Amino acid sequence: MLVNGINENTAHGPHLIDELMKVISEEVGEIAPRLIANLRHINHRADCIDGVVPEQIDYQSSNEYLLTYSYEWTIYNGCADMNEQDTVEESIIFTVEDDGTLEFDFEVVSERNTLNEF
Repeated sequence: MLVNGINENTAHGPHLIDELMKVISEEVGEIAPRLIANLRHINHRADCIDGVVPEQIDYQSSNEYLLTYSYEWTIYNGCADMNEQDTVEESIIFTVEDDGTLEFDFEVVSERNTLNEF
């Protein structure tokens, strides 16, 4: 993602939040798969139903910002007729680089295998 008009002379701070929210809202589909890559912590059958919704951006320090976002998940239990759903709110740190590029601090999650059990 790229924010136009940002360069090495840009002063970072809360005054950029509206522009950052606009860019992230327009391009959220680009980062959504990395934000909710794995719902196994909920259930192996959990699915995201409506995508990611950017909720809020807070300025942290220097060129760092905190994006709070939400998404809804559902689990279809057809035979039991006991479907489940909920909304999750999470956050991620991102930086605005001198060229206007947004760099997100995505968590790297490794797959567990049977060796992890021993």
